[in-house]
Amino acid sequence: MPGASTAHRSGAALAWLLTAPELDGLTGRYFDFRRRELTGWFCADRVDWADELYATNLALCGIERDPLRAAA
Repeated sequence: MPGASTAHRSGAALAWLLTAPELDGLTGRYFDFRRRELTGWFCADRVDWADELYATNLALCGIERDPLRAAA
């Protein structure tokens, strides 16, 4: 797919997002696999899509009880 990243590059970018001290506490920003900040994505406000994606990921991981809602 044109413009798509490899698994290796995407994984490296995700590791950077999770560990970079300069991003600590930063929210509401979007970055591509090259670590470039992007403008907001038009679908970012689709809560229904986010909920479906989250539920699907829990199911694929075999997690029956939502760990975020269980703590509340």
